[in-house]
Amino acid sequence: MRLREAYGRKVVSTDDAEAVGRLDGFVIDPEQRCVVGLRLAKVGGDRPFVSWTDLQAFGTDAVTVPSAAVLRAASGQAEERAASKELQPIGKLVLGDLGTALGKVEDVEFDEGSGSLVDFDLGEAGTVASDRLLGLGSYAVVVLEVPPEPSAPGGP
Repeated sequence: MRLREAYGRKVVSTDDAEAVGRLDGFVIDPEQRCVVGLRLAKVGGDRPFVSWTDLQAFGTDAVTVPSAAVLRAASGQAEERAASKELQPIGKLVLGDLGTALGKVEDVEFDEGSGSLVDFDLGEAGTVASDRLLGLGSYAVVVLEVPPEPSAPGGP
């Protein structure tokens, strides 16, 4: 699944079939290369976060949780910042660790079962596998830059 198609998706409680909010942001852990939580909008109260482990399903029409009781406040400033619009990857410059600009993130593919990131779609510049992710900041996504293959002997 892609982040762009997931934004705005309803989050529904299976215990009473009521919408508890709408997906407004992803909490991405660059070290785990995984979505670890969601920030919701249109929630009642001051508990807009849900941990990935509390999700029942990430479906094509809605995200389901067992009940509104799994909603919580941010676990700290780091999580609050990670879910902010400033750290959402779409639109960010992708820089290699050697300083090369590789393109801009047009979308991010993730596994809706595990939350694992699959790759970063850079449009015409191609894709970057998530296993190259080093960091995610307000200015750029930093990835391991793969050096070019050496020329074969006798090559141009």
